[in-house]
Amino acid sequence: MKKRRTLLTLTAILGCFGLLASCNNGEEPSSPISGDSQTTQDGSSNTGTGGGTTTGDKTLVGAYTSPAELVYRNMRPTYNYYMTYFNFESLELFSDYTYALSYSSMMFSAVVLPDVGSDATSNERDNTVETYYGTYESVVNDLDEDSLDITLSIPNRVVVSYDSKYFIDTAQWTDAMADAVAVKDADGNVTKSFTAESYLASKAFHEKTILASKSNYSFDFFELRGADEADPDVTVSTDTQGLVAAYLTPAKFFYQNMRPNFNYYITSFTQQQLLVYSDNTYEMNVFSSQFSGLILPEEGSNASGSERVNYVQKFNGDCTSQTDDLDEDSLDISLSAPERARIYFNSLYYLDTEKWTEEMTEKTNTTNEDQTVTVNYPDGESYLKAVAFDAQEILASKTNYSFDYIDDLVAPILV
Repeated sequence: MKKRRTLLTLTAILGCFGLLASCNNGEEPSSPISGDSQTTQDGSSNTGTGGGTTTGDKTLVGAYTSPAELVYRNMRPTYNYYMTYFNFESLELFSDYTYALSYSSMMFSAVVLPDVGSDATSNERDNTVETYYGTYESVVNDLDEDSLDITLSIPNRVVVSYDSKYFIDTAQWTDAMADAVAVKDADGNVTKSFTAESYLASKAFHEKTILASKSNYSFDFFELRGADEADPDVTVSTDTQGLVAAYLTPAKFFYQNMRPNFNYYITSFTQQQLLVYSDNTYEMNVFSSQFSGLILPEEGSNASGSERVNYVQKFNGDCTSQTDDLDEDSLDISLSAPERARIYFNSLYYLDTEKWTEEMTEKTNTTNEDQTVTVNYPDGESYLKAVAFDAQEILASKTNYSFDYIDDLVAPILV
């Protein structure tokens, strides 16, 4: 089946760059996370589109990102093999005092960045998105009124999309999920099996308190689990929040080289995840990390690079699906054009077209050299029109929960 795809308009791309050009302090989140310690729900209600993120009494009240982490594992010169990981975290807080913490990781081997031209090469090895769910409390930091101490409970659920191979949700555990994560020997015999509870315990972190900035919606990247850390005591939630399945693309590598004219080059690593819900809505998530000046030494593992931007783009709309006529293991998934967009950008701010503010307008303004505004988005609807993609037809695998990366779904933000 032919897929219909679209490239973002120049106006949309300039809007993304306008975000960078006008970064002032971000909007302080609304209750319950902007004031003193909060332990009870405020009872707010807002009905929105897709994925349960704004349905009933649950609304998004804050979104934060961490800087990206660069990890380099080099086996050279003993073996001609080296791996590079690009990881970052994002945190969503909701009005019912629940959180969703997402960990995005992309790993490539044999990354080669030429000095001239942009024809870089690499091998995409594996990639994953892990999202942990639980409850939280927050209080303004005693020493810095612009910071929040956010305490995350032990997760009661984890959803994992792994390397276009499987989808795991401890809230809807199946025999197929147990088989996918079972440890097996060389002959395929299971040496360690998991239940929903034991798998969650193996992945979950202990209660953590993180320091988050209220003005730029950021927090420091933190290790979810120490190598020798004992499994926490967990209670498994069976609340799927309507999630039916999650699909993941392979990660995509972009290289933009300005050398030799300028001593500057950018590497960008991006993956796409599609969440499908029981109410025939979807959420398309785009996770991207970008570095400049990436240097991967031939000896040792002391790689270096300047972390430029990392961001999460989320698009919500309606969808339908049916088994493909030619392959019963594939699904034809039809996505409407998005009705909502959110961007959690570079530890600087977050945007939500459903909860648009004057400050979001200021952040998305595009200006010329005289700082005259040339492109302006007065409301969420106008910004959504600029960044939304057209309706899509996606072919997804039912067995390994994957789909092909859509090159022109949205333009990568390269700065």
